[in-house]
Amino acid sequence: MYKSKQLRLTIIILLICLAPLAKNNNLLTAIQIMIFILSLYIRPDRRIIKLSHVLLVPVIIGTMNGLFRNAFYDVFKDMYYFLNPLLYLLLGSIIARRYDRMDSLRAIALVGSVCSLYLIFYMINNYGYTAFSTPREARESLSVTGFAATGVAAIILLCDKLFFGAALFPNFRAWMGLLLINLLSLYLSASRTDLLIFVISLSIMLYVKFQHRKHYILLYLVFGGLILSAFFLSNPQSRFVETLLKAPEEITIQPAENVVEINENYRGHEAYMTMKTIRKGNFEERLGGQGFGAKVDMGSYTPLDMRHIPIMHNGYPYILLKTGWIGMAVYILFGLLLLRLSLKGKDRYLSQDDGTLSFWKSFPIISALGLYVTNVSITGIFNPESVILWIACGLSLQYKLDFDGRICNHRKLQHETNDV
Repeated sequence: MYKSKQLRLTIIILLICLAPLAKNNNLLTAIQIMIFILSLYIRPDRRIIKLSHVLLVPVIIGTMNGLFRNAFYDVFKDMYYFLNPLLYLLLGSIIARRYDRMDSLRAIALVGSVCSLYLIFYMINNYGYTAFSTPREARESLSVTGFAATGVAAIILLCDKLFFGAALFPNFRAWMGLLLINLLSLYLSASRTDLLIFVISLSIMLYVKFQHRKHYILLYLVFGGLILSAFFLSNPQSRFVETLLKAPEEITIQPAENVVEINENYRGHEAYMTMKTIRKGNFEERLGGQGFGAKVDMGSYTPLDMRHIPIMHNGYPYILLKTGWIGMAVYILFGLLLLRLSLKGKDRYLSQDDGTLSFWKSFPIISALGLYVTNVSITGIFNPESVILWIACGLSLQYKLDFDGRICNHRKLQHETNDV
């Protein structure tokens, strides 16, 4: 019974992570509908429901502004993207209500490992073993991307040793094998965004674990700096190193003067044209956006062979275009409310803490941070390939709130005992 329940959860999360590969909008929408129906039967925590309701505001604004002025299909597509954060955050809470916290983390780690194996074998089969020496070239040649679940799984596996005493995977060989698979996939994906999120997340978790032993953090920074230096110096002419160094220039909002510059810095040019479209709007359109289905005229040429694009790589101009400054304010407010809910709690009352509460307080913040950072380059907040981060955010936040509840109950019992 226990193993079948664990396997069922793993398969569900795996299907959600692999669904975007089908490139089928009907399938992705069907998953959203199923999550909504599920939330009616298994009620998420009321505090998470209240938090998610904040994200309904941009959906309502975008739908009202765009429904009667833009093509219905484009309106529906934007609605799907804007509903992703809300529904998958609730799904994380639902999973936490139904499954043990160790089972949930173990399932995500296994899902990330399966996705990693898929990417590794796909690249070896289609590009050969030279993919190990030229991962960026292999990625561009095959037009593949990594999985967000890979980085999440690697962080969970490392935290298994830091916080849980190897409770997730007691067998050291199994733990090491899964960790190496995910790290290898992270390397082969040659994703600058995934690498940045992994480094930031690992740094935060190490700080949380060793904040009272600062010399450990210093050793990590020195060791990490040496590894990065060795990586850059070993092959400074590689395509991956070149793209890493060019990353800030690519996402800088600036116009392109010719076709070559558009190809090299398309994301920055795309964001510039989006902001130009926003500035052309009147006051009401700047305040509440131009609605779902609004498009940006990119001019005579784009690498995507689309002159009018409905969705941007940079998620922040995307929010402004569709829902205006009201929508942007809502996502900022949501981030602050999530931060407050995650950190809320008095450490002096943690007599019931088994040493893992710091993980549950930090993991929702790390997940949300990953989404907000990747929103600059791959529309991370809304990207269907990043929903695993919303799931991880929802379930870890739910476990943290459950932990708070146990602490409150323990304090109440103590007061009642003292009164007697």
